[in-house]
Amino acid sequence: MSSPTSPRPEAASASGCPFSGRTFNPFAPPHHENMQALFAQARREQPVFFSEVMGAWVVTRHEDICAAVEDTQRFSSKLDSQIFEALLPEPRAYMADVGYRKMPLIYDDPPEHARSRQIVARLFSKENLAALEPLVRSITEELVDGFAQDRQVELVSRLAYPLPIRVIFAWMGLPLELMDNFKKWSHHLTLMLSLQARTLELQNECVRGVTDMQRCVAELISERVAHPREDGLTVLSQSLMEGTTLEAADLAAMVMLLISAGHETTSSLMGMAVRVLLEQPERWRQLREEPHTLPRVVEEVLRYETPMAILARHTATQAELGGVTIPAGARVLMVVLSGNRDERRFPEPESFDPKRPQLGQHLAFGRGIHVCVGAGLARLEARVMLEVLARRLPGLRIVEPPRLVPGPVRHHEQLLLAWD
Repeated sequence: MSSPTSPRPEAASASGCPFSGRTFNPFAPPHHENMQALFAQARREQPVFFSEVMGAWVVTRHEDICAAVEDTQRFSSKLDSQIFEALLPEPRAYMADVGYRKMPLIYDDPPEHARSRQIVARLFSKENLAALEPLVRSITEELVDGFAQDRQVELVSRLAYPLPIRVIFAWMGLPLELMDNFKKWSHHLTLMLSLQARTLELQNECVRGVTDMQRCVAELISERVAHPREDGLTVLSQSLMEGTTLEAADLAAMVMLLISAGHETTSSLMGMAVRVLLEQPERWRQLREEPHTLPRVVEEVLRYETPMAILARHTATQAELGGVTIPAGARVLMVVLSGNRDERRFPEPESFDPKRPQLGQHLAFGRGIHVCVGAGLARLEARVMLEVLARRLPGLRIVEPPRLVPGPVRHHEQLLLAWD
């Protein structure tokens, strides 16, 4: 075991601990299928370690993650330069040539973050979300109508994916024919921002997809400013334009982030929720009999099977975390998936228990100033979906064990269900 205070990645890499080996990546095969056991070991033996293959310091304990995300001076969210520098010369030049604009909000530190968040937070007010529930319910019922008589369904493609993106498209007033494009572009954006695109071919594909998305959204914003409609994109566009000197391309970056984040992670949450509840029939039966427990069930799913596995920061100065000295300018990955199973915070963390008193302490939506602005919408959509499924298809069961696709946003490749 290396010294816990060693500031140098080289020292950690030389350790006999499996976490600091040159090839250790818990999010890639073969380790990804046993991530929780590996992170439990890391929390015990080396809660903060350097991963050479990920080029980052990895933080696994709940307490340390909270300390980092709440310390915006030492652990900065301004990751744009790291994302840009991770690109090879050809895609980097392409992004510069087309005028790519950085992602606001999630990659802002104070005081810029407060200005960005104030603009967007109004859209996700409690009043707006309450008014949105009939739309969420209507789309959910329509999608379930499409397979309710089939006695079998692949839930990801038929409900978990289309529901959140259709809600966003209907709410924003976006043309439905762009849905497939946005799905593809959102995937490109996730790969680029998480530094998962490493080959020249994939980087070129990602930067073209992301810039195409930004161009498309900028055109929609400009159109709404010139010709307002009664939809969410008009409201957001007008709010974004008020009192700012930003151009449509700058504002587009904020909108495309909301669209991408608003359906990928929520789709993951929906699939996880159904799988967790059906893995043990008693959970599904209890939910059907006690639908008033749905909000707590959703919160426990968020803790138990966190959709977004990691949060990224970089150190603005040298910082100590969990007894380890991290140098300035380092990339830091907070594994919220691990923090949400930390036995120091959640007794019996491997048990699914919606009645646990620590329910609201999970990190699935982040912590501090960067807590997810769209968390209320994700909770609403997951609650309505489970409510409709429990009422209309009470005999749901899993046909075959689903396989998780590795990556920063965890999701099932498919979730095949049947009912009598």
